[in-house]
Amino acid sequence: MGNPQATPDAGNSDAGEAVGSDAGPTCVPAVTCQSLGHTCGTTTDDCGKELPCGPCASGTCRDDGTCPTIETCDTKGWCELKPIPEDQALTSMWGVSEADLWISSLGPMLHWDGAQLSPRPSAPRGVVSLSGLAADKLWAVGGHSVWRYDGTSWTEMRQFAWWPEAIHVVADGASFALAVVGHWGDPENNSTWSNAFATFRNGLWKDDTSAAPVGYGPHLLAVWGARADEIWAVGVAGGGLWKFDGTSWALIDNKTESAGLGIGGTSASNVYIAGYSGIVRRYNGTSWSSLPQLTSGGKPYGYPSGPVYAISASDIWVAPILDVLFHSTDGVHFTTLDLPGDAGVDAMWGGPTILYAAGHHRFGGAGALYRYRR
Repeated sequence: MGNPQATPDAGNSDAGEAVGSDAGPTCVPAVTCQSLGHTCGTTTDDCGKELPCGPCASGTCRDDGTCPTIETCDTKGWCELKPIPEDQALTSMWGVSEADLWISSLGPMLHWDGAQLSPRPSAPRGVVSLSGLAADKLWAVGGHSVWRYDGTSWTEMRQFAWWPEAIHVVADGASFALAVVGHWGDPENNSTWSNAFATFRNGLWKDDTSAAPVGYGPHLLAVWGARADEIWAVGVAGGGLWKFDGTSWALIDNKTESAGLGIGGTSASNVYIAGYSGIVRRYNGTSWSSLPQLTSGGKPYGYPSGPVYAISASDIWVAPILDVLFHSTDGVHFTTLDLPGDAGVDAMWGGPTILYAAGHHRFGGAGALYRYRR
C-alpha cells in the first residue's frame, strides 16, 4: 500500500494557529507501471488513484497491461518481435520451448510464450546471463547477485563482492553444479580488473582465489561445460582460457587466439570458442585447434565474435558484433547469414527449425528480438 504522510496546510499562519491543523494524511503511492509490469493502458495505484501507463505504438493494450507483440518480417526469413518492454538491450536467453522462453535485459526480465513478450516484475532486473536445466530449474546473474527460479518464484541465492558476467549450470549426478565468472575491480576503470570465479557444488559455494589475474585488465565473459568436472571459461584483455576440474580453476592458455567472447558446445568432446578477427577454436576432448578463419563477403572477418550457440554437432552458430551470423553444418566450416537492419546479437536460442536472436539495435541501443524460421 501507499505510504500515508501528513502534509501541512498552506493556510495563513499569521494568527498563530498551527499550520496544517486541519490537514489529513496524504497517500504516497508505492507502485509504478514498471513495478506492476504494465507497459500501456491505465490502472489503479495502491492509493486508489488512476495510474496511466501510456499508449501502444501498434495495436490495442491487452487486459494484462502489456502491448501486443507485433511480428514484422523481411524477405530473408527474419521476423522482428516488438515492442521490447522499456526498450532495454537484451542480454541472454534460456528456455525449454518456444512457449516458455526467458529473456533477460538491462531492464526487466522478459518471458516469451510463443505469441506474447511480457515483462516479469517479480523477477530480478539487470540480468546479464541465464542458464537452466528445466522449466523449474533456472539461474540468473546480474549486478552482484545470483538468483534461482523454481518454476514459481525467483530467490536470491547469494551476493558477490565482484561483478559476475556469465553463469552456467550442468547436471551433477542427482544434483547440479553452477559456475559463475566475471571480474573484480572498479567497473569504470578496466585497468583495475582481474578474473573472478565462483562455483556451487555439493550444496557449497567456493570463490576461487587461486585464479590470479593475468595481463592488463583481464575479465571473463563466457562459461560453458558438459560435465561438472570439466567447465571452461574464456575472456578478453588477458582473461585467458580456464578450466574447472570439479575442484578448482586452472589457466590453460593465455595466447591471443584463446581470447574469447563466447563459448558453447554439444558435449565434452565438442566445444567451441569464438574470439577476435574471425578466430574460432574447437576442443575435441583432448586438445584445442583453430578452425578456418571466418569470412564474410570473401574477406576475413575482422571484428570480434560473440556468443556461440550449439544445437547439435552439425548445427553450430556464432554471432559476431556486426552484420551477419555464422553457421556450420559440419562443425568446421562456417557460412554467413545476413542479419536484418542494424541488429547486434548478444544471445541465441533455438532448435532444428527455428532460431531466436536477441540483442540490441546498434544505432540507439534499444533492445531487439528476432525469430528466424529455418
